[in-house]
Amino acid sequence: MSVPILYDKANNDYSTLGLGLLKDVSQAFATRKRNNFPFLEFTYPVFGVLFSQLEKGKKVVVDVGPGTRSKRQRFEIVRITKPQNGLVSVYCEHITLITEKTALNKGQKHTAISAQEALNHWRALLVPQRDFTVFTDLTTVTAMDFSEVGHFESAAEALGGKEGSILQKYNGEYIFDNNEIRLMREGGKETGVVIAYGKNLVDLVQEETIESTYTSIRPYARANEEGASELVLPEVILDSSHVDKFPERRVCRQSISVAAILKQSLIFDNSHSTIFLAIRSGCLV
Repeated sequence: MSVPILYDKANNDYSTLGLGLLKDVSQAFATRKRNNFPFLEFTYPVFGVLFSQLEKGKKVVVDVGPGTRSKRQRFEIVRITKPQNGLVSVYCEHITLITEKTALNKGQKHTAISAQEALNHWRALLVPQRDFTVFTDLTTVTAMDFSEVGHFESAAEALGGKEGSILQKYNGEYIFDNNEIRLMREGGKETGVVIAYGKNLVDLVQEETIESTYTSIRPYARANEEGASELVLPEVILDSSHVDKFPERRVCRQSISVAAILKQSLIFDNSHSTIFLAIRSGCLV
C-alpha cells in the first residue's frame, strides 16, 4: 500500500499532495471485500507532523491494491479515537459510502430494463444528486421497482443488501473506483479479511465519529389507506442548522404520520398544501 496522503474536506485538487504525506502512519490496512465498500484504518502518533491536521470529514488518498481501479482511492475520515499510549486510531470510509447518507426519489416500476438502465435510473433518483458515474458489462434484462419511496432506506441499500436491490436482481460484483460505481461479471480477486486495528483496545475507548451523523432528512408521508401513494415535499430535503458544517449533505429517510400530525395539530383540512405544512411541522417536533 502506498503512503496515505491527507487532503482538506472539500475543493481539493487530487493531483497535488494536498496537506501532505502521512509518513508517520503505522498499522495501516485498506480492505476490499466482495460487494462491500472499501475502508481504511490506520494508527497515527500524537507527535506526528500532521497530527493536528487529522479531523473528521477530511480526505485520505491511498492505493488499496495493484489494479488500475485500486489506485489513488479517496476515503473520508469518519472516526478518530482518543489518544492511547501516544497513538490515535483513524477509521476512514470510501467516498462511495456517502450513498448510505443519500436518499432516493420516487421512481417508476419497470417490467423489463437492462442493468445499465437500472443503474442510470438509480443515479438520476439520488437525493441530493451526487457526482457518480455508473457502468456495467452485464446484459441481463429484468424487472426493477423504484416506485416505493419507503422500500430502500438509502441509495446504498438500493445498490445491494435488500430484496429488490440492483445486485439482487442482476447479480455481478461491484467495483468502487472513487466516483465511478461499476457492476461487473467479475470484479477481481478478493483480498480476504484483514485484522482491524485496535485488537487490544478496551471497549471504553472514546471516539470522535461522524458515521451516524446526518445533516438533512428526506421526509415522506402516506395516508393510512393500503396502497396509497406517498407524499413528498416540493423541496424534497429539509436541512438542519448544521448542514454547512459538513462538506456534503448527509441525508436520511424519515416516514411521517400525516394523520397523527393533523390530529395533534387539530388540523382537518387534508389538502396537499396543508399536509405539506403538517409534514414540515412533524419533522421539527
